[in-house]
Amino acid sequence: MRIRAVSFCLAASLTKWSPALAQTSAPAPVITAVMNNSSTIPAGFPNSGVAPSSLFVIQGSGMATPGSTAMLQDSTAGLPATLNGAGISVTVGGTTVTPAIYYSSPTQIAAVLPAATPTGTGTITVSYNGTPSAAAPIQVVPSAFGFDLYHGWAVATDASSGALITETNSAQPGEVLIFWGTGLGSDPADSDNTYTGSPHAIGTPVQMYVGNTPVPSSAIAYSGASVYPGVDVIGVTIPSGVINGCFVPLALVTGSGASAVVSNVATLPIMNGGGSCSDAMTGMNGTLWSSLGAQSLVRTGEVEIGESVFNGTLSTLALVAFVNIGGPVYPDSAITGAVSVGGCSTLQILSTAPPNAVAASETPLTFGNLSVQAPVGSYPVSAISGVYSMTLPASATPAPGGTFVFTGGGGTEVGPFTATVTVPTPVLNWTNQSDAATVTRSQGLAVTWTGGAPGSYVHILGSSSSGSAEGSFSCYAPQSALQFTVPAFVLSALPAGKGTTGMQNLAPYAPFSATGLDTGEGVAYYSLSVSTKVQ
Repeated sequence: MRIRAVSFCLAASLTKWSPALAQTSAPAPVITAVMNNSSTIPAGFPNSGVAPSSLFVIQGSGMATPGSTAMLQDSTAGLPATLNGAGISVTVGGTTVTPAIYYSSPTQIAAVLPAATPTGTGTITVSYNGTPSAAAPIQVVPSAFGFDLYHGWAVATDASSGALITETNSAQPGEVLIFWGTGLGSDPADSDNTYTGSPHAIGTPVQMYVGNTPVPSSAIAYSGASVYPGVDVIGVTIPSGVINGCFVPLALVTGSGASAVVSNVATLPIMNGGGSCSDAMTGMNGTLWSSLGAQSLVRTGEVEIGESVFNGTLSTLALVAFVNIGGPVYPDSAITGAVSVGGCSTLQILSTAPPNAVAASETPLTFGNLSVQAPVGSYPVSAISGVYSMTLPASATPAPGGTFVFTGGGGTEVGPFTATVTVPTPVLNWTNQSDAATVTRSQGLAVTWTGGAPGSYVHILGSSSSGSAEGSFSCYAPQSALQFTVPAFVLSALPAGKGTTGMQNLAPYAPFSATGLDTGEGVAYYSLSVSTKVQ
């Protein structure tokens, strides 16, 4: 197996910067965040921190020449210690190091933390033309891996051909893949700032999961440095029997015992036989995702009915969302939590700030007059464009379940349509609900149920918060399974604190069409939730 020097993968490793972040003024340097470049997990989570020999990003303001853009530096010529007036200094335990820089802009810098950096809590400063910022904290950890993402999927290439795995070129069991990322840990055998022709393995213990299935150690052929400073690669044979879909989850646990940490949970298209991916629950497929990704604007419509029971009281929420998204549109699981049935995803954000990824711009679409026919009565939607939600009166749904029909008369941008969704029955019964009152992350969380509609799905979801750190997980299982275990490695990404755990019985998505829409889907679910202590 060859570790290929694929320049695309380096570029994908460093695509977290957005031109929208550039600015024309030059304020004094201010640091607002320091994160692993690939996972972008904020400080405050159990798996945050920056490992030596890894790529990291600094976000802030006034850190480089006003108006400068993020130009990727050539590591074959050696990465510079200063760029666009920016320089970095990191001090941990009395040792000070100077990271080499891949790119710099006034609001974001990407650099390589030197292998010799000690672990522990330290400080970091950015200087612009010799004027330093105030010192900001940095947590240097033995390892904290992050998968690179491209269009929301993990960056993975075929070990033989170098072909990129995409929504129309799915991975398949038995295929040997190279996964790209950063954060395996200190690599003194290779350079911190210069392209390396013969990279070395890194001795950090690793355990990989594909679709919640542990990968045998014998299937991991290589775990270590790539030819690029700070960029790591994992050579893995995809096991047989893994789930299929467009969003099969991937996780890498590095270290062992108390020092073990889970990566960001990425996704990958995997299908027996390869080709275009497909997901039965959503009805989406790789060909459609590829088509949407090629458009400059994507016009979407969604109607949703959610019946929820909390403390024994049933409430029904109707939602409509018709928006024009400035494309291309890809299902970024790091933001949406998209995951194939049988797997789990995680989301980690700070309540004091929006997610790190830059969301696509959305503008409302005018859909005109719209009404919802409930099991009892018809109810008009007050809005005629954009996103709107309303709680239906208790009399509209005298019992759980039922069919709801959305009827739109058409507006200036969306034509007339009818969308029918049915909340699954018989009603789902969460048989071990009391077990979710306290969740011990290291033990995983087993959930069991009876009921639910044949052919439907069960969505298990939960969250917790500590200070400004808010973490959540989302898992899907077929209703027929009657049980599911949220793995310990998934729960380990949540902060200890108070939160909620819930279960939804979700009907297969119901597509609808209308003039002016590229995609339209109807969603219906019945949900139960409880308060949870996460420890």
